[in-house]
Amino acid sequence: MQLYQHQQPFYLSSGYCLPQLTLGYTILGDVESARPVVWVFHALTANSNPELWWKGLVGTGTFFDPSNYTIICVNIPGSCYGSSGPLSVNPETNEPYYHSFPVFSTTDIIRSFQLIREAVNITSIAIGIGGSMGAQHLLQWAAMEPGLFENIITIASNSKQSAYGLAIDTAQRLAIEADCTWKNNAGNAGMEGLKAARAMALVLYRTYQSFAEKNTGTKGDAESYQRYQATKIAERFNAFSYYNLSLSRNTHDVEKDLELITAKTLVIGFTSDALFPVEEQKHLASRIKNAQLEIAESIYGHDAFLVETDILTSLIKSFLNENHDGRI
Repeated sequence: MQLYQHQQPFYLSSGYCLPQLTLGYTILGDVESARPVVWVFHALTANSNPELWWKGLVGTGTFFDPSNYTIICVNIPGSCYGSSGPLSVNPETNEPYYHSFPVFSTTDIIRSFQLIREAVNITSIAIGIGGSMGAQHLLQWAAMEPGLFENIITIASNSKQSAYGLAIDTAQRLAIEADCTWKNNAGNAGMEGLKAARAMALVLYRTYQSFAEKNTGTKGDAESYQRYQATKIAERFNAFSYYNLSLSRNTHDVEKDLELITAKTLVIGFTSDALFPVEEQKHLASRIKNAQLEIAESIYGHDAFLVETDILTSLIKSFLNENHDGRI
C-alpha cells in the first residue's frame, strides 16, 4: 500500500473542511506501462488490495492478472486501512477524531479518488469494477466523468440506497449505539456493538441455503460461526469506521444522473441477493445506455459477489469479448 498526502484543506459537500487528507492506495502492475488500467472499488470493510479479498478474480493467474493489467484500488476515506478515518489524528487538536470525523458523501469519496488519479497520471480507465458499496462509488464516478471509463462492471448494487438498505444500516448503528462504551473517546469503543452489528449483517448478506451448507443445522454450529465472524471483524476493524461508512453509504443517490453514463456497462446481479435484489439490477440496466444485464444463480445471497468468482470471470470475459473482440 502507498500513501498519498493531500496537505491542503479538503472541503466536503456538508461544508465540513478537513485540514488535510490521507489516502491509502494499492497499484498492482506497472502504472507506467501501456497495459489497460482497471480501477477496483472495494466494499464496506475491505482494503485497497483486491488480491486479498477478491481472490479468484484479481491476482496472478486470475482474469485480472497484474501482468496483463494495471490495477488500482483506493481505500475509502472513513475506513481504517490507510486513508483518513475516525482514528486518525486531527492536526488541529493533536487527538484522534473519534466521533467528530465527518461523513463523506458518495460524491466526496469520488472527489478524493480523483486526487489519486491525477497524482499517478491516469487519464483514462479501461475497466471500472466494484461490488456492493464499491459499485455505488463506480456509478457515481462514471456519471461525474462520463468520458473517463471505457467499460464499467457493477455487481450487486443500485442507483440509490433503498429503504430496506437504510433500515438495515440503521439497525446496525443501533447495535453499536447500544454498547455502553460507544460514547467513549477510545479506539476500542463500541466493539461489542460492532460484533452484534456484523453478526446481524451476515444473516442478511447470506441465505437460508448457504447457512445450511456452512453448518450442520445444529444450534451450536450456527452460533459458533456467528461468534467467530463477529470476533474476526473486531480484530481487523473498528466501530467508528463501521458506523461512519454506514452513514456514508446512506448518501448514495445517482438515480437522476444514470443517463449521463456513457461507458459500456455490464450489470451483474444474483438471484438470492436480498440486499440488492434482481429488480434493482434490472432498473440500472434499463436506465444506463449501452448496458447489458446478467443475472446469475447462487445460494450465497449478497456475498455472492465475493464468492462466485468463477461465474464473474465467465460473465466479464464474455462481455469484454463481445464489446472489444478480446482486445481488453
